[in-house]
Amino acid sequence: MTIIKSATIVDGTLRAPYKADILLRGKTIAAIGTFLNKKATKTIDALGLYCAPGFIDINTDADHYLGIVLNPAQKDSLVQGITTIIGGHCGSSLAPLLYGSLESIRKWANPSSINIDWRTVGEFLRVLERRPRGVNFGTFVGHSTIRRALIGEDERDLTMGEIAVFQKIIADALRDGAFGLSTGLGYAHSRNVSAEELKKLLVPVARAKGRYATHLRNDREGLWASIEETIRMAEEMNMPTLINHLKPIVGFESAYDESLAALADAKRAGAVRFALSPFDTSVIALYTLLSEWARA
Repeated sequence: MTIIKSATIVDGTLRAPYKADILLRGKTIAAIGTFLNKKATKTIDALGLYCAPGFIDINTDADHYLGIVLNPAQKDSLVQGITTIIGGHCGSSLAPLLYGSLESIRKWANPSSINIDWRTVGEFLRVLERRPRGVNFGTFVGHSTIRRALIGEDERDLTMGEIAVFQKIIADALRDGAFGLSTGLGYAHSRNVSAEELKKLLVPVARAKGRYATHLRNDREGLWASIEETIRMAEEMNMPTLINHLKPIVGFESAYDESLAALADAKRAGAVRFALSPFDTSVIALYTLLSEWARA
């Protein structure tokens, strides 16, 4: 039995932090209170320290940079109190892989630096289970990962047959344990994908009560139109939706100011949430700063 003494507890319920002891039996919290007469095999003095449930990093790049495979301990997350990370964002995930290729993560890492011995989401998660990890890991299904495997580098609308195949792949991935579908609409391979096509692909996600996460189509001069598109999608599909790394780009701060009120209304209505980066530096793919013709 272990007692953590005099910790300031932030319990995640929105109540004010409070000071108490925490009684552990094995790996389970048995009680929270004041334990003056309890004898413990181990006592941890937490006076002046905070104790909280593990934080969830809802948008990690640990998979994009292959860290979850090459460095499963994920100590950089643990030292921040993060115990669960969610990957597969911005349209790129490490599974499912139709042909065993990871071209959709090339903007972050070198896919040839690992041996790929999985195809489906289920197989990928089982590979991770065989390696001791420091954090829990969950993933979205990357829209670009599947789309590029289906039609290569072509920038065109999907046929009805391709959409049916796409929907089946998504449904299988969700059944294997994926949380939903993610898009990277600001990147070259997805910037011209229509909202109508996306709605069709979100049908199996809605059916499975999954989530939708998106990297906006335009986070500069077209920011508001991109946010409107996302709010409309969330409302029409009746689906919990996340806008990832919403942050002002230098020169477009006023567009963000104008968008925050509408986003707050959508959040109150339960349609959309958004994640902010807690620093004043943006890490983005260099080619996204180029003109449209140069991106292509």
